[in-house]
Amino acid sequence: MVLEEKYHKPVDENTLLILDEIPLCPRGFARTKVLCEKISSVRIACAGSLMGVALRPGTSYPGNARTERMFPMTFDEFFNAKKEALKIEENEENLLLAYREYSLVGGLPECVQLFLETKDFDAVRILQKRIIDIYEGDFAKHIDSSVHAKLIHILWKSIPKQLMRHTGEKHFSFQQIKIHGKRKDYDVPLSWLEDCGLIHLARRIDNAQRVPFSLYESMTFFRIHLLDIGILSALLDVSPKLLSVYDFKSSDIRGILAEQFVAQHLVMINNWNKLWFSNENGYEIDFLFYSEKLDIIPIEVKSGKTRISESIKRYKEKYHPHCIIVASARVSQQDDAMYKEIPIYKIESFLTNNQQLETEKRT
Repeated sequence: MVLEEKYHKPVDENTLLILDEIPLCPRGFARTKVLCEKISSVRIACAGSLMGVALRPGTSYPGNARTERMFPMTFDEFFNAKKEALKIEENEENLLLAYREYSLVGGLPECVQLFLETKDFDAVRILQKRIIDIYEGDFAKHIDSSVHAKLIHILWKSIPKQLMRHTGEKHFSFQQIKIHGKRKDYDVPLSWLEDCGLIHLARRIDNAQRVPFSLYESMTFFRIHLLDIGILSALLDVSPKLLSVYDFKSSDIRGILAEQFVAQHLVMINNWNKLWFSNENGYEIDFLFYSEKLDIIPIEVKSGKTRISESIKRYKEKYHPHCIIVASARVSQQDDAMYKEIPIYKIESFLTNNQQLETEKRT
């Protein structure tokens, strides 16, 4: 009645009621069930960045609610928005340039909109830093324990440093956070960051040819990827000036951004499912992808020119997969038909729309 009086419009089947930041009002969220029952024609959308963790225990979850997880814009969505805004052609040169831009801008809609309107990477970086500040402010706002809030902040800040490690295996190390750091101290912070969608864990698989992967994943060894490549670029302080040349000055940063790019697209393709990788006797496969249509597919990520790694060669000799994907920003055709070399920016469309792999599997 208040809404009808305020806006001089009826609340009926033509009304969409959006309750933003609903986690700040758990009782209001619980009452939406009653509201829907009394006014069944009204459509209600409840939104919140921390829905998975902010609603306190005991909050009644509406039984007729449907949950939708939101993702950052994919590269395809980013390029389509750029193509529409700037009226550019879809060719390899423009796609490669867009990939470099996406590596810095990312897929958060506000950042994408600002970039397309201004072409100003510095302005986008300021916005990204502001968003990071909001994330970090949420650590204390939504955590009852000040100890856990502090540990979440420490864990979050350690992720970019862990990604820049130069030696050893790439799995996450709690001892890198703090000398003699222990896993048990960070179990709650790790789960909190994962539940709210700020990070994605890639679990190591002990047997790279058995499914479901969840039965064979290690609970000890994992990698961490962030929700968005633009946020990662901001945390790493990757300079937009490095976009003027193909090669970033640091090959480590190139590789980190390439793996992040593939990781966040695999999360979207798997509908927020887990990520997996393989590491047998020191030979690591960047990602393992599985679908009922395509079977198990190892994915090798390259930030520069493609050169088949020893890890992929060992995997091929041991498991004889029907297909190996090599995703790179620079493709150089290989003679072996088993290797499917694709530009890294085509990973989404290749895995979701490619029918050739399914045909070859049946053959």
